[in-house]
Amino acid sequence: MDKIFVDGLMAKKPRDQAPDWVKCNISIKRESLIAWLSAEDKEWINVQVCESRGGKWYAEVDTWEPTPRNNLAPPAASHRPAPPPARGTGLGPSDDGEFGKDDIPF
Repeated sequence: MDKIFVDGLMAKKPRDQAPDWVKCNISIKRESLIAWLSAEDKEWINVQVCESRGGKWYAEVDTWEPTPRNNLAPPAASHRPAPPPARGTGLGPSDDGEFGKDDIPF
């Protein structure tokens, strides 16, 4: 796939004396970038800052898309039985269907 460059957006390697937290310098030529963005129809445009073989940095549109997975079955629903109610909560009968004194928590 051909590279798509962002018109009006230039990426530059930080100067040698820049602090460690400066990773990249970005320069924007406002009119060029506005014109380029106006021609794009996507809501989000992802951009990568890359380095050429010659060492020059540039901004390129990230066109990566995940590969659709058509052969995957939907996840199976869980069929675990619900746990029995806790004893003494009044939420469940004894073995004979009646609530007994052992079901009372006090």
